Amino acid sequence: MTNTALNQEKSPTKLGAFFKDKKTAEEAAANLINAEKLASSQVKLVKPGSEPDVVDKKLAPEDHNVARTMVSAHVWFGIGGIVAGLLIALLLVLIGPTATQSSPFFTVFALVFVGGIIGLLAGGFISLRPDQDPLIMKTHTANANDRWTLVVHGYDHEEIRKAEATLQRSGGDTIRTL
Repeated sequence: MTNTALNQEKSPTKLGAFFKDKKTAEEAAANLINAEKLASSQVKLVKPGSEPDVVDKKLAPEDHNVARTMVSAHVWFGIGGIVAGLLIALLLVLIGPTATQSSPFFTVFALVFVGGIIGLLAGGFISLRPDQDPLIMKTHTANANDRWTLVVHGYDHEEIRKAEATLQRSGGDTIRTL
């Protein structure tokens, strides 16, 4: 997945792998960098007992791009909701019940408003990135339970698929986002 009008992150897909010891985690990270040709900036190692803000920074290093994604999602979904509301309103004004035909202004106003609100809510839901919650929770749990976490920030799904296969061969318990 690359930058799109909606998603402004360079690496929106993430992969986490959990290890019991430092040596195995470091070897897995080296394999990703050397064998899979990932940039070292794409591979983040979270040592057990790290402060929560350090863990969060390794999970989401693109704060500025996440903010841009939030704005994009709200703008695009808001506009989409307004357009959908307008189309439904026009359809109702043209061939709908008598109430909608007799009050075209209020029909259009109400449905454009409701469509915009629904679009903004959808943009907010997308911005929350619910697909990342399991990775975030499992990483914080591993951190608290003396396990090493390796986080891979993939530029596309193929890169993540290859990294996942490499980490599974290394003995890591993996989890990925969309």
